[in-house]
Amino acid sequence: MKKNILLIILSMFIISCSNLDNKSITTENTINQFNNKDRLALLWTQKSGEKIALNYQVINSVLNKVDENTKNVYIELEDGIFDNTPYIAWLIVNNEENSYENYKRWLRSGDMKLNIGIDELIKKLSKKDINIIFVTNLDTEFSPLLNKNLRKYSLNRYEIISKDKMDLENENSIFISSNLDFYTTKDINDLKVLAKEEKLIKENIANKYFILANPIYSNYIDLNNTKLNNWEGSKEALIFNY
Repeated sequence: MKKNILLIILSMFIISCSNLDNKSITTENTINQFNNKDRLALLWTQKSGEKIALNYQVINSVLNKVDENTKNVYIELEDGIFDNTPYIAWLIVNNEENSYENYKRWLRSGDMKLNIGIDELIKKLSKKDINIIFVTNLDTEFSPLLNKNLRKYSLNRYEIISKDKMDLENENSIFISSNLDFYTTKDINDLKVLAKEEKLIKENIANKYFILANPIYSNYIDLNNTKLNNWEGSKEALIFNY
């Protein structure tokens, strides 16, 4: 009887350990899938002359659109002001997954670099007496860390707001981001709002809403799974979304 009980307990222990191993393997596979997917995109973004040219294309387009009526230029902070490719490289080298905690660790290091041409854009916009506003998807708890990195480039004087405070319909504003979803609502269930926003973006892409080339996050350019899939002219929206 005792032998039977011991065998049952031993079997349960082995099954439990097996499940833990499977969970660990699944997590590791998920991380590897993320990292493998981004390797080539990372190399293109960091090494390609085309990436540099596309950035300056967007910057020059913005400067050409700015006129005496332009009051505000909103720039996405995480992938617009900053170049996040060193962070992605760090994830790949260390086989880590993209997460808020890992991004905090990276911000604490103070190693954030500016995106190509952004410093020139800000200097030229400042001379035109235009209000420059940085926009973030991150919670306010990240603000001290973001400012720590901005301070290195004397950019900590600019206002930082959350994405949901942007007024996309403001006629006197221009917006710069690294992905189309940045210009759509978080509430994907509000179909009326989505329809209104899609119409707004479609009519103003590369005129009021500008997209910096960023192929690292594939969902940014996967039109098969985006709200923009059925747009007439959605291909044109990818001009700056390589």
